[in-house]
Amino acid sequence: MPPILKVANISRFFGGVAAISELSFALSTGEILGLIGPNGAGKTTLFNLITGFLRPNLGEIYFQGRRLAGLKPHKIVARGVTRTFQIPKPFGSLNCLENVAVSMVAKTGLARRHDPEMLRRSRLILETTGLADKEGMLPEALTQGDLKKLEIARALATSPHLLLLDEPFAGLTNAEIAGISQLIEQVHGRGVTMIIVEHRLRELMRIVQRVVALDFGEKIAEGTPQEITSHPRVIEAYLGTGD
Repeated sequence: MPPILKVANISRFFGGVAAISELSFALSTGEILGLIGPNGAGKTTLFNLITGFLRPNLGEIYFQGRRLAGLKPHKIVARGVTRTFQIPKPFGSLNCLENVAVSMVAKTGLARRHDPEMLRRSRLILETTGLADKEGMLPEALTQGDLKKLEIARALATSPHLLLLDEPFAGLTNAEIAGISQLIEQVHGRGVTMIIVEHRLRELMRIVQRVVALDFGEKIAEGTPQEITSHPRVIEAYLGTGD
């Protein structure tokens, strides 16, 4: 079976500096891939390239065999690729139900956000993400853990085939991380392929099947969680040379 996502020798430069350099990897349908690296390694830049917020200077990105480079972000969402952000960005004046419904409308153009069927589907997503009892609450009243759940709920409103999660555990308690991990596994169980950027490596390694490690925009390692955590270049990137 061909890969659902193929990143083929892409590079992205900012002022002559390579944020991503000749990066290649492929993602199988149904896989959860971890993407790791120190700050500035190029992880967010890669997400921006996949989702159309940036264009690669070199190379190509293919989703389900079709080129993504050059498409606007909303067109890529319509293809089935959606992302979350490290800092949740809900609509502050809308409650949880409205946030999910408007995401469904804005990103897919299916209907108006007060359409009964749209609201029914939005409630199902809130139930999936554990927010059913908070549908009338504004984002400012939510805990950080529930804000992360709302961010995932808004992404699920677009019916993604590939979901990119940007630091879903950042700023959470251990109990909240356990809840988000369970939600990720639940969404994955419904057939959604994922790439997860995360600095909480121990928690990440429990839920991913394979890991790509970046440093200074280059891929320094790729393999299973066990292979990555013992890889000399990964250890050096995170801990230094020890000199």
